[in-house]
Amino acid sequence: MKAFGQNIVSSYLTPLGQSVGVHVVILIFLIVSIDFSLPEQEEKPLAAPVIEAVTIDQAALEQQIKQLKSAQLREKSAEEKRIKRLEERAKKAKADEKKLKEKLKKLEQDKKRKQEEKKKAEVAAKKAKEKQRQEKEKAKKAEQARLKKEKERKKAEEAAKKAKKKAEEAAKKRKLEEEKARKAKAERERKAKEEKERKAKEARERKARQEQEKLLQEQLAAEQAARRSARRKVVLTEAEKYKALIQAKFEQYFISDESTMRNKTCRVNISIAFNGLVTRVRSMGGDKIVCDAAERAAYKAGSMPVPKDRDVYEEIKDVTFVVQPEF
Repeated sequence: MKAFGQNIVSSYLTPLGQSVGVHVVILIFLIVSIDFSLPEQEEKPLAAPVIEAVTIDQAALEQQIKQLKSAQLREKSAEEKRIKRLEERAKKAKADEKKLKEKLKKLEQDKKRKQEEKKKAEVAAKKAKEKQRQEKEKAKKAEQARLKKEKERKKAEEAAKKAKKKAEEAAKKRKLEEEKARKAKAERERKAKEEKERKAKEARERKARQEQEKLLQEQLAAEQAARRSARRKVVLTEAEKYKALIQAKFEQYFISDESTMRNKTCRVNISIAFNGLVTRVRSMGGDKIVCDAAERAAYKAGSMPVPKDRDVYEEIKDVTFVVQPEF
């Protein structure tokens, strides 16, 4: 708005400047047109000198200059008044604009407030409608529950009547069945007594047989244990013999070195197939040089002496012994 006022002032100042410029040019022209030089004097004997001069109406000139200045002052005053009016209009327009914006803002706030009130009213109406629907639904369910309860009461009464009749019939039937059951019980007790006596007799006979069989089984078990013990001793004796044979064959292929193996040992495990073939050699701990030499010796032997007896073979199929080179 300030720039707008400045543009208006500039537009009005331009004619004023042009008017002042025109008057200044006229004034200069008038001053320049006046000849202030003195005319050449002609020497005439015995005659008085004639002086030609241009008379300047100084009062008229001053009056004209005064009029120009008055006009300029009037124009400047009028121009300042116009500029002031324009600035006042601009200020009023700015104030009006501010009032308009405030009014629009208030209208927008009122609109927003009314919309919120409308929205709240719609929500309240919706809640009221929903509450009314729920109350209606609740009443409907209550009526349905009453009708269901009434139906169940009638059904219960009918069921009670049927149950009473059925109970009477059942009581009559039960009485007949009790009599029948009493007779059947007496018959069962008689048969049970006979069966009990028979079973007691059979139990006594069975117990006598079991005791006799137990005695025979104990005698047989003792004989079998004695045979197993004797067999076990034979197997272990044979196993020890084959272990010694296996170790002897191993030592045939073991190459010792006094400089690297003195006072050193290795625990080695050899797995042997039923045909005597060496299937695996494992070091169970000890000096690496001795263990490596033991592994090479076992594989180099190729096969070991094995028994034909399966029980003895089971004892020697995994042989473990300590290799300790002697020097």
